[in-house]
Amino acid sequence: MVKKQILKVNTFGKLKIYNKTSEFPQEKKRSAQVELLLIYLILNRNLAINNQQLITLLWPNGDADKPEGALRNLVYRVRKEMRMLFDFPVDCIKAKGRSYYWNLEIKCQVDYEPIIRLSKKIKLENDPIRKYQFCLEMVSLYQGEILPDFNYNSWVFELNKSIKQKVIDAIDDTITVLNQYKMNKEILDICNKNIDDMMFYEIKLNAYYNCGNYNEALSFYHWVVDYYHSKYGLEVSQNLKNIYNLVLNKQSLLSMNIDQLDNYLNHDDNKNALYLDYDLFKSVYQYTCRMVQQTMQPQVLALLTLVKEKEEADIEKGHLLLKQVINENLKSSDVFSKVNQLQFALILNCSNIESAKILLQNIDEAFVKAGKAIGFKLTSELKLII
Repeated sequence: MVKKQILKVNTFGKLKIYNKTSEFPQEKKRSAQVELLLIYLILNRNLAINNQQLITLLWPNGDADKPEGALRNLVYRVRKEMRMLFDFPVDCIKAKGRSYYWNLEIKCQVDYEPIIRLSKKIKLENDPIRKYQFCLEMVSLYQGEILPDFNYNSWVFELNKSIKQKVIDAIDDTITVLNQYKMNKEILDICNKNIDDMMFYEIKLNAYYNCGNYNEALSFYHWVVDYYHSKYGLEVSQNLKNIYNLVLNKQSLLSMNIDQLDNYLNHDDNKNALYLDYDLFKSVYQYTCRMVQQTMQPQVLALLTLVKEKEEADIEKGHLLLKQVINENLKSSDVFSKVNQLQFALILNCSNIESAKILLQNIDEAFVKAGKAIGFKLTSELKLII
């Protein structure tokens, strides 16, 4: 018998298997195939996996000269590297015939497995308070994608898809019950977790609406529109737009008289350029094109692009810095929007390309000055709107 030993297995982010004294893998000795074989056997630890399945998993393109021998060598490496986690001799991988399996005497605590168990509890629970508590615990544990370094494997993709669907279904089931009891605060508690899913965003926006938090609802909607366009190149769902329109209908603008409306529309505390989400920017651009044709007063469309000069340059830092620099160096009559994490589009209230070049030169100089060591340079393109 193996002495009682529990390994903790982190699959969110980089794979990490550890106990109180040691951890695997050592950063300088990382091997994708060693890690892939090990985690596959751990996650399927109640099964014996035959050699052919493992060979297909590890060499899907058939690029191993002698696959049976290569698999044996890989199993040997896993056993050898895992022994450092124990102070007694033990093989974590056992063999039986033409199959390998995880040694069940070595217990494993895998970080995502409590999420699966909680999702089942939520489905079976009828009491709204306990359902809410289980759901809150589940979303607190859920951290998004597991094994991102191995997401090119179809089984990792399918496992992620399955886990996420279980989480979303459990949330939907909980929200349905909480809505019946008008427990909107509890709904927002659940929705304040970071889960990237359109149905989840719809639930959160609707909860803001039901709670009367209209300003938060509007800010959240604009964030989702911006996020979905930049990450996926997609529009938000029609259902999210419908909830957004419900929020708009609750705004106090509906009860204003014409003078109040005029004052509201003319009042602007922000003296910098106007930042728009991409959908709204697109509408402003189309309107600008029509106005230019009517007034014969051209404007300029600009595209600014961040280009990496250092491999380790942080895209998020570069993006935020450029957004800040643009905002501080344009006129209040200019508008701009994020196209993606590396690009911004601008509509400049300039009548010619030369004037626009001066504006962009100011932006470039300010960007270089503010981010000397940030690892990016800035390129620009200009086009006259006529």
